[in-house]
Amino acid sequence: MPEAATRLAAALGERFLNEITVTAHLQHPHPPILALYDSGSEDGLLWRVHRGTPQAQS
Repeated sequence: MPEAATRLAAALGERFLNEITVTAHLQHPHPPILALYDSGSEDGLLWRVHRGTPQAQS
């Protein structure tokens, strides 16, 4: 992987982890803020799990 791509991936990964930390501390009684249930990484991929949201009715 070229150096620029490696730096970008590291920066995006750091931002993703920072967002997980912030999201984990959010609490609000209304649905627009989704609770964070779990997060982690596997095989170099970062992931997080939120409560599902209902589909919009058209």
